[in-house]
Amino acid sequence: MDKFVLSPFTLRQAARTADVVHLCDRGNAMDVARVVGRPNVLACHDVIALAAARSTQPSRAMRRTGRIFQLLIARGVAQAQRVVCVSRSTERELARLGLVDPQRVSYVPNGLNNDFAPVPQPGATRRLARFGLTAEDRYLLHVGLGLPHNNRSAVLQTLIALQDAAHATDTPPPVRKLVFVGRRLDAAMTADAERHEVPTPSCAAPTSHTRNSARCTQAPQHCSFHRFGKASGGR
Repeated sequence: MDKFVLSPFTLRQAARTADVVHLCDRGNAMDVARVVGRPNVLACHDVIALAAARSTQPSRAMRRTGRIFQLLIARGVAQAQRVVCVSRSTERELARLGLVDPQRVSYVPNGLNNDFAPVPQPGATRRLARFGLTAEDRYLLHVGLGLPHNNRSAVLQTLIALQDAAHATDTPPPVRKLVFVGRRLDAAMTADAERHEVPTPSCAAPTSHTRNSARCTQAPQHCSFHRFGKASGGR
């Protein structure tokens, strides 16, 4: 109701006085048609659903209603004056799908939305010890839900490759451990780590902060209206 009835009216009203309309997520691309008379920018975090809608693979099957919805989104992406991708991977995938002129696509990574700082000792030591780590350890860190597109297996294979290269040159590997923030590893990845004699990867449960961050990134987003350098949110 909000997305298809109320938001379009609010968007049109607010866009009339905006210098630039920023559509904050690819899922709102269908709203580009409602602001064609104003300068607009569409943020694209991924194209997973768009690619799935075009796929014939059974594992990526999508219902007819979902395909129609993604078609509307694809049309909106094609109409956007500028598209900003938050990763090079998304930029490449968008180009592969051929939805928009590459000249209108830019790469801008996500900014940090919190005041991050090192944890003072000895608190840091206690936290690391919970996962079998010390302040002197060097490790690869992966933060994600463990879904296929989070590519956990590539992180494991990267560590295996680093260790193999170090062994071949008789030098110490740059890192020796893996730390995953998120769900526990599945049996296949655990077995792969053991087979290559990789120290059993640590699995750190998300803290309240990472859970809150996840909720923020999954919260409904619509657009922001930029007037003379100031931004105000809209839904």
